[in-house]
Amino acid sequence: MKVLVDLIETCEDVKVREVFVGYFDTAVLSRRCGIATTMKIFCGVRHERIKNAGKFKGMRANELAKFLLSEKILEASIGMAALNSAIPEIAEEKLTDVNAAEILEDKGRGKTVAVIGNFPFVGKLKKSAKKLFVFDTNPQEGVFPAEEEYRLLPEADVVAITGTSLINHTFENIISNIKKDAYKIMLGPSVPLSPVLFDYGIDAVSGTIVEDESLLLTYLRQAASFKELPGKRLVTVFKNR
Repeated sequence: MKVLVDLIETCEDVKVREVFVGYFDTAVLSRRCGIATTMKIFCGVRHERIKNAGKFKGMRANELAKFLLSEKILEASIGMAALNSAIPEIAEEKLTDVNAAEILEDKGRGKTVAVIGNFPFVGKLKKSAKKLFVFDTNPQEGVFPAEEEYRLLPEADVVAITGTSLINHTFENIISNIKKDAYKIMLGPSVPLSPVLFDYGIDAVSGTIVEDESLLLTYLRQAASFKELPGKRLVTVFKNR
């Protein structure tokens, strides 16, 4: 989990103002509002009880971010949101307002594309890609189970990796199965906008900036899905730009 340790080390020592664990997404407020996908647990499972629940407010964000190292998936989700609330900001001139789906369509045209996570845009990629592999932990028709990644990922020229791979600690295993010259993009609500990911072979990072904290939290607390959350900006940071 070296990538997680490296990311956490960049966190600023700022106070946590508030934590909201929504049904679809979790938000932590410190220097700014950071969000991450709420990865689910089974209610009543004793070993999944959350450490220090109810006492997060006033903690240091860089300490709460260490929850990302936890094997308890909900703790790791909270840690991811804390990290996103306290990592250094990317300069505006390095941000590009482009959707990750557009990048994948452009980079993957006529090539073999792999998408880890069954995102809504995969239907469009079927039209532009020569071959498309979609992986998910809950596979449906036409989607490969995550266990097939080790076999098929080496074939891909372009790979999209969900940010939840950092939460469930599968990122390093995934990246080790991708050929070095493949174009690799990380995307989703959980993705930290951090150049640290470039050190691990990622070429583009597509994440989220919360521009209207109050508006977004109103919807998040009422179980709105990520797509439905207002007050956010989807941006991409490229390694070589």
